[in-house]
Amino acid sequence: MTREMPIASQRLHAASSMDRMQSQRIPKRLLLVGPKPPPIGGSPLTVQALLAEFSHYPDLEITLINTSPGMDVRRTMTGFNWEKVRRALVVFPEFLRLIPRNDAALVFSNDLFSITLVPFLRFIARIFGKPFFLKPVAASLDLFISRLNPILRWYLISVLKSCDGILPQTRILEVKLTHLGCRNVKYLPGCRPGGVELVENHREGDNFRLICLGHITRRKGVLFLLEAVSRIEKEGKVKIICDFYGPVHDEICEEFFKILSDSNLLEDNETVDRAWDNQNIFDKE
Repeated sequence: MTREMPIASQRLHAASSMDRMQSQRIPKRLLLVGPKPPPIGGSPLTVQALLAEFSHYPDLEITLINTSPGMDVRRTMTGFNWEKVRRALVVFPEFLRLIPRNDAALVFSNDLFSITLVPFLRFIARIFGKPFFLKPVAASLDLFISRLNPILRWYLISVLKSCDGILPQTRILEVKLTHLGCRNVKYLPGCRPGGVELVENHREGDNFRLICLGHITRRKGVLFLLEAVSRIEKEGKVKIICDFYGPVHDEICEEFFKILSDSNLLEDNETVDRAWDNQNIFDKE
């Protein structure tokens, strides 16, 4: 029985051995550092969507350093903790071992990793002459930078400028980073399955569906969302259903489930794939 560690290197071949033998072109190799489900969250689903997209390119080989924290992340995802330190200490030697074998690196990073781990990974990539691309998770990197003292702010902005590319998932962050002097920013939105379209003509009396993917924490405004939905439903204008997919953090767990138990806002009998087809509004961290 094989046990997969929370952080592990995985070679994902975009084509079969026979396909590669038939191809006359040399495969391109990308080292991807980021979280892969489980658990469900915005960044893991984006990584999963990218891996699915990359599988359509026969000349591209992906090596993944999986930085997922595992299933029980309720107390380990907010702020500083030693579990994050442990993951960083595992990622660093894996990156050092694998980057010479790859042609470029794409790193998913939260705010804390951007100033603690990313500078070292960028330095290693530069030593080996490998292009280095950064994918900030969520959309709060500019706010994180603004809260730093002047020395750390200058340090982090210098690191960001040195990257070969920064790929924010929102237009707002793209503009903010550009205003900070980063000329290497290119907008790359988070994942969204192809073929899903927003419903433009909503008929009165139909259910209106919301789907939220990501870690459920207080700072993301989940409680405000539920309060707003409750008020709209009480006015009798429309019936709203909220689908939440992601781990509920301890700091909000009790209050979150109490609100849900007192309302009719949540249905939990569908899979993520089915929920995609029924959504009216899509919100991802």
